[in-house]
Amino acid sequence: MAKNGYVSLGNWLKEKKTGETLKELLQTRTSHEALVQLVDLFHSKYGSTRAVADFFNSYFNREEKESLIRDYRVQTRYIPRIHEPVLRRFIPDFSDTWTLEEVVQKLGNRVELEEGFLPVCYGVTCYIEYGQCFPNVNCRLKDQKLLEDSLRRVARRLVYGYRNRFVHQARLPILASGAGKNEKAQFSSIVFDLLDDTIVEHSLDLNSLLKTFQSSLRRFFDTSTEIRH
Repeated sequence: MAKNGYVSLGNWLKEKKTGETLKELLQTRTSHEALVQLVDLFHSKYGSTRAVADFFNSYFNREEKESLIRDYRVQTRYIPRIHEPVLRRFIPDFSDTWTLEEVVQKLGNRVELEEGFLPVCYGVTCYIEYGQCFPNVNCRLKDQKLLEDSLRRVARRLVYGYRNRFVHQARLPILASGAGKNEKAQFSSIVFDLLDDTIVEHSLDLNSLLKTFQSSLRRFFDTSTEIRH
């Protein structure tokens, strides 16, 4: 259970503060974007995957967190081959809090949107080409809060989605093929899956997940031992 205690989604939506939050979100986002962010906010505070996300945030190292976020991608529109320095040249009053729609409105016919599968952390300052992000050019995950929020979103969608599939439909999650027995092989594959009625693309493989969980569990018990001493 989350530290904040259990609150149903219905009761949370009826709260005055939730209404004020939605009103603020609608000032800079479309109604769909605002609703998605509102649901993510609920799950970050009271959702059943909060404990899982907290474990990820506490015991995964930074490389593992970023890898998990980048390996799980959702379909979205994006601005190709333009990132923050270019935007600031084109738009003198540019702010990194601007939405995609606001940037497109400013740039007009100087930009054409494309659609692809990108990590949930995508923002207009990211450099995207052929549907792939380039962290070495500019990466928003350097921001600690964004890193934790993105990891929480992935945990909610991935873990909760697969949990529901197993419990309610007796179906196992689909994972990408890893190196298998031949550890020297550099083969991996991309999987398209349907979670919460949303098509996702990921390259998560069982071997990588097991290694990550193994190292994070070791950190958990090492920390617990230090606390007892």
